[in-house]
Amino acid sequence: DDFERAKAFIHKMMKTLYEKCFECDFAVVQYGFEIKTEFDLRENWNPNATLQKVLDIVQVCNVTKTASAMQHALDSIFIESHGSRKDAAKIMIVLTDGEILLDEMNLTTVINSPKMAGVERYAIGVGDAFKKPKALNELRLIASGPDDTNVFQVTNYSALDGLLSTLQQSIIGIEGTQGDALEYELAQSGFSVQILDKRVLMFGAVGAFDWSGGILLYDLATKTAVFLNESKEEAKKAKYSYLGYSVAVVRTGYGPLYVAGAPRHSMTGKVLVFQDGHLKQTLQGEQVGSYFGSELCPLDVNRDGETDLLLVGAPFYHIQGEEGRVYVYRLETETGSFTLEGHLNVQVTTQFARFGFTVASIGDINGDGYEDIAVGAPLEDHLSNSSSFGSIYIFNGEKDKIKSSFSQRVKASEISAGLQYFGQSIDGGFDFTGDGLQDIAVGSLENVVVLRSRPVVHFLTSMRFNPERILIFQNSSIVTAKLCFNIISALPVSQQGNKWELKELVVGYTKEVSMNFLLNNSGDDSYMTTMVLNYPKNLHFKKPSSPAIHCGQPIPFTSVELSLNCRIGHPVFKKTTVSRDDNFHFSLPLNGTLSSCTGIPYLYS
Repeated sequence: DDFERAKAFIHKMMKTLYEKCFECDFAVVQYGFEIKTEFDLRENWNPNATLQKVLDIVQVCNVTKTASAMQHALDSIFIESHGSRKDAAKIMIVLTDGEILLDEMNLTTVINSPKMAGVERYAIGVGDAFKKPKALNELRLIASGPDDTNVFQVTNYSALDGLLSTLQQSIIGIEGTQGDALEYELAQSGFSVQILDKRVLMFGAVGAFDWSGGILLYDLATKTAVFLNESKEEAKKAKYSYLGYSVAVVRTGYGPLYVAGAPRHSMTGKVLVFQDGHLKQTLQGEQVGSYFGSELCPLDVNRDGETDLLLVGAPFYHIQGEEGRVYVYRLETETGSFTLEGHLNVQVTTQFARFGFTVASIGDINGDGYEDIAVGAPLEDHLSNSSSFGSIYIFNGEKDKIKSSFSQRVKASEISAGLQYFGQSIDGGFDFTGDGLQDIAVGSLENVVVLRSRPVVHFLTSMRFNPERILIFQNSSIVTAKLCFNIISALPVSQQGNKWELKELVVGYTKEVSMNFLLNNSGDDSYMTTMVLNYPKNLHFKKPSSPAIHCGQPIPFTSVELSLNCRIGHPVFKKTTVSRDDNFHFSLPLNGTLSSCTGIPYLYS
């Protein structure tokens, strides 16, 4: 029916303007026997949801209170508390199908109200009612301009679609023709990009609004976009801030935060945090020219799906000469705001290293269950070695934080001769080589280097003795010691009972396991003291460290264990006033199965 056609027209007009005008916000007021705000200017953050609200409108009928509805828009729509921006152009489109009926307010009084000053008004009359002089005069009074630009008449609701193009040109105009300021002409959308999900992309637009910049959220399905930046008034003060130089999405339990860096803002740089289309927080740089905010890296350290930290690069931070710095901010779950925790602890000795030029999450490379990061310093060592320079630093995650000191530094000169600007870009968190381990891709001049992470196996060992002490009045004692192993590995490991089987492990050198023991004879001299050590065949015995201990060749004890007989201080292990601290060394090839508790040494005298 006609009301559904009217809703379809409003829906199509809003959708068209959403696609052309990133800053356009809409409100809809329906009037009949009551005046009802269907949604106000605050509810435009999600264009799809706003458009759906148009289709869900239920008609109110009976009377035509046009003057009261226009006054309602002035009092309840065009106010800052309901989303109106003081520096924004205000436009009112009145769609009506008849003359005013049973309205207690006077149209002329409303039009001449001080609140109406500066509001551009368009009037659309539908039907034959406007053939009457009174209705036509009301239509002309509603409009703020002449008939040929601000007054539209159609015979029925089906003809409304023909007005879309004309309205669009009248409302938006052609960008760049009014005033001297550039808006989107040189926006450079795509200077930085972040993929939110399968249908929404976030673009940095550093050149928008005279290079004050902004970010653009684009919906691939609906082809609608939302532009986020500071208000136009603030943007005028922030020319050449380059907002959108870097962009990132922060995942929280109450929805995403959209973060953008403006490295030239206020000379020290800023990071702006948006939520639901509004500016929520700003993070301020501390040093002029540091380019704070040029690099952003949100980090989910404990990998629970929610962001814990935000790392902000300031690669031009100056001590002796642009060494660079990376700041660490924590996301407070209660407030959804960031607090500064400090910065990564790197004593970069090379001037102009530009540490923090890139910061990237690289997955869990050490197999401890926490996310790790890599930081690039692409100009490190370039003053001393112009043919190969640049480095990356690895920082490991720990519970809900990142360790402030790096665990590894990888230099260009260690990788290949001739690598320059090594670390100017970094990406990771994927298994490029298919070996089950995380890999890192590092960009340099005309080259990309793929670094493979080493396999990491953690062994936890413990030893239990029975009895825990030897009674001195006994002539002979037997002590049973049980050595237990526990393996933690990022590689595929299967467990059967108390045994683990490691599918494959390739390392460049042999690991060693040392067993330390403390032996103290506080009584009479002990004669022919001997220790028998049983251990799994996976371990290859090398030698004890003490010259007072002499061991024979290992012999089979069981199908999976070897037995080793060692003489201690033969023939006499004398009374000692100090303890002897000795250890046994075993090589650890890890080429089979390893029991969780193996090795039963016997000590007797």
